Amino acid sequence: EGFGLSIIKSAAMGIRTIAYDIYGVKDSVTANNGATVPLGDIKLFANQVHSELNRSEVEKEKYFSIARKFAQNFSSEIFDEAWLNIHRKDK
Repeated sequence: EGFGLSIIKSAAMGIRTIAYDIYGVKDSVTANNGATVPLGDIKLFANQVHSELNRSEVEKEKYFSIARKFAQNFSSEIFDEAWLNIHRKDK
């Protein structure tokens, strides 16, 4: 998938994403909803996953809320308005 819709959907559920920094992913993963690592850096990837899984309950709740708020930037209402604005400019 070119944009990372599954990442946005995960964020909407409060689930953070650890992913390789590649096209599409870098547009949808930020510090607010996860982390990216350089493509092929397996050790860093594993360390990021380990860190994520070992967060305290307080940190998990904090990042859960942050991820959900991040996903609200991609609501259907916001996307609809953006597409309408593009269409209006084309006229």
